[in-house]
Amino acid sequence: MILFIICTLPFLTAALFTYLAYKEDQTAIFWTLGFEVKNDIYVTIIRFIGSYIHYTVYQAYPCLFALSICLLIHRYGLILLQINDTMNKQILENSAFFAQVVSRYNTLEKELHILRDTLSKPLFFVLLSCFCSLFTTIAAYLEYRIIPPMFLVELGSNALTSLIIVVFVAHFVSRIPEYMWKIKTEAGFLMDEYQCRHRKRSGEMDLLEIIRRKEILYLSAGGVYFKKSFLLTAFGTFFTYGLLIATTK
Repeated sequence: MILFIICTLPFLTAALFTYLAYKEDQTAIFWTLGFEVKNDIYVTIIRFIGSYIHYTVYQAYPCLFALSICLLIHRYGLILLQINDTMNKQILENSAFFAQVVSRYNTLEKELHILRDTLSKPLFFVLLSCFCSLFTTIAAYLEYRIIPPMFLVELGSNALTSLIIVVFVAHFVSRIPEYMWKIKTEAGFLMDEYQCRHRKRSGEMDLLEIIRRKEILYLSAGGVYFKKSFLLTAFGTFFTYGLLIATTK
């Protein structure tokens, strides 16, 4: 369903833009690089094809790129949840099981470090392009005030696409440290429960201590770490600068 929406959104937006720009000759001249076309049917076709390509590049491709990142991170999150659920359902005296869990967690942690290094620059460029698009929308609104409806469609679609991408990427990326906290918390609960039962330290306790000592891994976008407060900080900064630009204007 998400792929269907992403693929059909440029078509619908281009159709709306073509309808609103029916009497605007400048839009057709833009797509023909200054060459003037007299036939209204050809003008409509050119305007639709040009706007469709534009919205595909600025809407569909960024959304598909962000969706692939979110799905990749979501798969790792599911594995972390599976480890947490498995720990919660097992019996404490099963040393072999906890050794297997620790080994699996260590392997996954190494993969998460590779994932963090791999996605650092792509996530940075995603955030940079999205916030540049949002600031461009504010700048265009403050510059012209009265914007033709067809350009409102373009600015609104770009801003809405950027907003959705930032929110969803931040949501999925911040889930990784949240799931790791759950595993560490579950390991602490198991250790406390074992101590209450046996009042002595054993191999199971040592294995659980390995998990509890693990550091929480935060994915980053060029050094900007994704935490729960990221969206609040990012949009707070965005609106602050937006108000400054508006009052200065």
